[in-house]
Amino acid sequence: MSSYSLPGMSSEELAQKLQVFGLPAEGYQDHPHLHSFPSVEVGKDRLTMWRWCHNNLGNNWLWIMRSNIAGGLVPRPSPSYIYFLHEQDMLVFKLTFKTT
Repeated sequence: MSSYSLPGMSSEELAQKLQVFGLPAEGYQDHPHLHSFPSVEVGKDRLTMWRWCHNNLGNNWLWIMRSNIAGGLVPRPSPSYIYFLHEQDMLVFKLTFKTT
């Protein structure tokens, strides 16, 4: 697993998360409703953060990766964001990982 690879999620797991967030299956990454949820941008230690969310938050979080591939350029790490269903989950995450 490269430093930018994360464990996969089944389509059933994703469908459950999208239902919890009230998001459609198509176009959910750019849906305006998504941005009404508390979020953090993920930098280093992505795998540890992903595992922590997976183990502690159930379906109450979404990991969104934005594409950085344009015009055939070599892909670089995409910015990633974690969206939280509840603000208190985001606050615990920020305290746990000392993020801003």
